[in-house]
Amino acid sequence: MSAKILVVDDEADIRLLLATLLKNAGHAVTEAGTGADFRAQFDEDQPDVVLLDLKLPDADGLDLIQPLKRNWPGTEVIVLTGHASIDAAVSATKLGAYDFQKKPFDTKAVLLAVERALEHKRLKEEADGLRRSISNMSGGNAPVFHSPAMRQVLRHVERIAPSDVSVLITGESGTGKEVIADLIHGLSQRAKGPIIKINCAALPRDLIESELFGSMKGSFTGSTGDRDGLFRQAEGGTLMLDELSEMPIDTQSKLLRVLQEKEVRPVGGRVSFKTNCRIVAATNRKTDEAIRDGKLREDLFYRISAITIALPSLRDRRDDILPMANAFLKRYAAQAGRVLRGFTTAAGQRLRNFDWPGNVRQLQNEVQRAVLMCEGTEVDLADLSITEKTTDSLHAGLTLIEGVERSTILQMLQETGGNKLETARRLGIGRQTLYNKIKLYGIPA
Repeated sequence: MSAKILVVDDEADIRLLLATLLKNAGHAVTEAGTGADFRAQFDEDQPDVVLLDLKLPDADGLDLIQPLKRNWPGTEVIVLTGHASIDAAVSATKLGAYDFQKKPFDTKAVLLAVERALEHKRLKEEADGLRRSISNMSGGNAPVFHSPAMRQVLRHVERIAPSDVSVLITGESGTGKEVIADLIHGLSQRAKGPIIKINCAALPRDLIESELFGSMKGSFTGSTGDRDGLFRQAEGGTLMLDELSEMPIDTQSKLLRVLQEKEVRPVGGRVSFKTNCRIVAATNRKTDEAIRDGKLREDLFYRISAITIALPSLRDRRDDILPMANAFLKRYAAQAGRVLRGFTTAAGQRLRNFDWPGNVRQLQNEVQRAVLMCEGTEVDLADLSITEKTTDSLHAGLTLIEGVERSTILQMLQETGGNKLETARRLGIGRQTLYNKIKLYGIPA
């Protein structure tokens, strides 16, 4: 793994030896011979590792570790000294040094220390990325995943993210598929590259290929110039294909060819371009049903689902409902300039017992609404729009969950005056998903 290494030592021969050694190992090396030269480096790019001599003509190396960590918190420090002592080693470690090497040093030991420091840095960055992504999902720093199911999902993500294998994320609308895609990207080797997302259901059929693969000037009506497709925009990063099963079947066959050949040809073009991006796809359909109904090519499914992550619905992980609700409450109360202590016992129980057909997105919207409606210091039952589930509202032939979902859609349609776009937004589901459910449940349009 190539890295940026800064060597700080007052002996030119030592600097030359270390620089040659590290460059031969594939690293980029810069040098500093004094404490002043070292401090001047703070205005430059942050190195991955600093090899720091403790005895410099104008500074004590121990005194440089703290300002180094303030300016470059992600940099690992390996201390080098010809005056080794246990006290110096302990002091350097307490100040944040990763390792301690005694002069004259063994070159193999130094290389091994550098590689271990880089691996330690990588693991820290992955852990920080995971914490940031979870924080973004919850709106705060509190742990929001109490359920065994979601903890298992996170362990799965941690294991597969560093690889380049394609991933298929399945789950109902609103369960957090896009957040998991962000998490996979953030923990991958491609984290510094872009993550490009496309909702396959949101694009007109005649434009989706030019969006994905790009197009040449004049290749179709209205094409006034060359256009880079999303594959080329995602170069070096991740391309997320949301609602994959809504992509036209003929486009799916072209997508399959791109994945197999790692080349993309713009619409109307004669030249293919190599592509280098990781594919993360998502669907809210059951894949076996989508294949059977002709909505998803079976060969594309097998190609793109090397790893499949199934996200459970919110009703199947009720231990997460109140922690997530409290995290959303904290976020939206702060945005509204309100001081809210939380939910009353009755409101918390209502949230926990509700079946959330729109999953996390619906919970988020419900809490945002409750913050605006609440007149006290705690959200109470009267501030919630959701109602208790009752068997009276069930439609003949539907399961309990389906009946609750149908009832919720009907209620929201009434509240919005039949506005389907607004209904879908409040439920936290896509417009096409709402249309599918209206048809499925026989709801008058």
